[in-house]
Amino acid sequence: AALIEEARLVKSLAPVYNRRLRRAAELCAWRWRPEEPESAPRLVTARELEETGFDNLHGLFRSRATALQALREMTTAHQLCPIALGLEKGKGPCFAHQLKRCRGACVGKESALAHGLRLAAALTQLKMRAWPFKGRVGVREGGRDTVIVLDRWCYLGTARTEAELAELAQSRTRPVFDLDTYKILARYFGSSRRDYQVVELAA
Repeated sequence: AALIEEARLVKSLAPVYNRRLRRAAELCAWRWRPEEPESAPRLVTARELEETGFDNLHGLFRSRATALQALREMTTAHQLCPIALGLEKGKGPCFAHQLKRCRGACVGKESALAHGLRLAAALTQLKMRAWPFKGRVGVREGGRDTVIVLDRWCYLGTARTEAELAELAQSRTRPVFDLDTYKILARYFGSSRRDYQVVELAA
């Protein structure tokens, strides 16, 4: 709760010298569906994340440039095809294939399906953690009376009374995704600590 509140206040007050936690307007991620192995990853913005949900996301980046650089590095490391991934335009052999750094999806030496399967394996290291609950939850830490209300890695508010908890549980306000909150919660729920209670709330 303290870490989430600190991150929220830093973004609200936006101090000049705290660049790490300041709001990143360009927050984005790669969306790729394993059931469509022949498709290229699509870069989605923070606004799209809030509107369409958090399924099939890989990597969370503070800028488009950082996301593209990460995909290029992965493409090189796994000998994937820049044309198949939308990083390079044109027909025929990509530049990496000419340097023997692509297995030939661009010229038919490797099937689109085989390339997609290798892409799936490469993206595994970037895959965003799945929300570990069925829907919206309340978390009570260490026997405290306050309850933190969360929905798909998003912070909705803190309830101090049963009335406030009911209001947050039924709120139709669209969750606002925040990278720092996601990292805080992913570490928290991924740790071995169990000094908290989770209450399932209405979706």
